Parts: sequence; structure tokens; C-alpha cells
Amino acid sequence: THWVYLALYCILSRAEAHWHLTEIGHCDSTYVASVCMDPGDSLICSSLTNYCRSPLEGSDVSLAFLGLVEVVAWLIVFVACGRDKRGFSAATLIRIVGIGALFTIFPPLLLFHVSINSNIAGLWALFAGFGPVTVILSIAGPGWTSRVPLIGPLIVKFLMLRISCERRPEDARESLDEDKAMACDNSCALVGLLDRRSGLA
Repeated sequence: THWVYLALYCILSRAEAHWHLTEIGHCDSTYVASVCMDPGDSLICSSLTNYCRSPLEGSDVSLAFLGLVEVVAWLIVFVACGRDKRGFSAATLIRIVGIGALFTIFPPLLLFHVSINSNIAGLWALFAGFGPVTVILSIAGPGWTSRVPLIGPLIVKFLMLRISCERRPEDARESLDEDKAMACDNSCALVGLLDRRSGLA
């Protein structure tokens, strides 16, 4: 998923750039000083200063490690929770982290050629915003999430909304395995319950 790919990309790309510049001697203090003395080479100087330091330094790497911790936490929650919560956890991952990455990471990359490592604001939004929210909602599940005042029912309806929740023909329904049928029934029942609550309110 975007979660794992972006986190590993930030870490590995910085490590590769550091290794390459060190191998060709561009991280030598004398070479860096000679480049940075020329005002016309300010961009090159900035790149050398950025990538010649330790690959473990930098806010992008710290955020990437945070993202990997979140991935492990989400996987533990997904494996440990019951069947009825796994669909909710998967939907949370796709609709929060997936959509979040599409709006915070890829538009700057494609439209303005801002590299992933340089897009600190986007990495903050993804790994310090969308990531923790995804883990928390996966732990809470649809039941506890729906109890959050005002926004809880709306969040659950958004995450569990499906293209088709209407009753299927019996012949098509029989072709589904028991788990998928139960998941759809639970999702539709919960969405219907939230609609009734909203109507009563």
C-alpha cells in the first residue's frame, strides 16, 4: 500500500543518495566547502548538505519510521480483531491513508516536481495525521467510533458505505461464501441503524 511504499521510499532513497555521494567523494568536507562558496551553486550546496549527513537524520526519515510503526500496529490490530471488524479496518486503511496519500503526496510530485522526501508537509499529514487516525479507528471499530458525538455516525457511514447494499437475488446470494454475506449484512444493518438514529435526532 501507499503507507509502506512511501515510508520505505523515504528511508531507502536517502540512504542510497548518501552512499552514492560518499562513494564519489562529493561528501568530502573540502568538496562541499568549495561548492557552497559559489553563490550560483546554492541548490547543489543545499542538496549536498542534505544528503551528506547521516541517512538517519532528517524529519522525512523520522516520519517514515513513524509510518512503519503505524503499519505494524495496524497489522496487529487487523489480525487480532474479529471478522466483523476486519472489513471496517480495511475500509479505514483504504479510505483514509489511501485517499490521504493521493491528495497530499502525489499532486505536488506530479504537478510541481516536489520529491517525496522534500514534501515534509505531505509526510506530516500522512504519517502524523492520517496514519494515527487509521490505527485509532481500527482499534475502536464501528461500534465505538459510532459513539463519538456528532461526527461518529458520519465517519462510520463514510467508511462502511458500499456501492450496493441492497438485497441481492437469492441465486446470486447463494454464490457468496458465508463470511462475505455476513460482512455485507452487518455493514448494511449498521448503516441502517445510523440512518434511523439520525432521523430520530
